[in-house]
Amino acid sequence: NLEVLPFAADLGRVTGEVRVLTSGNNDIEWKSLSPDGRSVVFGNAGRIWRLDRDQPAHPLTSDPAFRDGQPKWSPDGRSILFERVPAADPGNFDLWMMAADGASARRLLEKARAGYWMPDSRGITYSSISDDYLYQLDLLTGRSRRVTDEQTQAPLHTVSADGKWIVYQSSAETYITIRAHPIEGGETRVVSSAPGQMGSGHPMLSPSGNWFYYQVDH
Repeated sequence: NLEVLPFAADLGRVTGEVRVLTSGNNDIEWKSLSPDGRSVVFGNAGRIWRLDRDQPAHPLTSDPAFRDGQPKWSPDGRSILFERVPAADPGNFDLWMMAADGASARRLLEKARAGYWMPDSRGITYSSISDDYLYQLDLLTGRSRRVTDEQTQAPLHTVSADGKWIVYQSSAETYITIRAHPIEGGETRVVSSAPGQMGSGHPMLSPSGNWFYYQVDH
């Protein structure tokens, strides 16, 4: 289930008490807050749900032919990016986009997953399941270009608040490391390397961009 924990990301400190948002027997894997912090979208049992403050959660997707997950709310608050796979072919990922109220859903990319918004909401980054590289898509032109110089089979990533860096899970080693690469090209940096069964994962950046969070051996 979903809970909210007030947290000062630039101080690394919890600032309040936990508040429970959902209850019951749920299978929630991914979630994304709205830019104003008043709503959250999340994946639950193959559907995308939206929960507004002081309101019950309601589904934004419900097509039984598909399973939907990994929703990401756009920085301008207008759109939601999500993964969709056919229920009969769960390995065939596509990236879709819909309005924040669930309307006008459309497919953006075939054979793509792990989408993330650029800070200006005019583009996204994603992983191609055809070659396992990370790409950037310009939503206006519909053109994609590769933004990393290595493949990754564990493509969770994030983009810095200034849009200059992509921070991603790298599978170049026998364990997962986290690396940062300039989106416009340049030298890749190793941000975290924690040898272990899984290594380092789930990179996150504070809203200011000054602090980096991740999970070890997850």
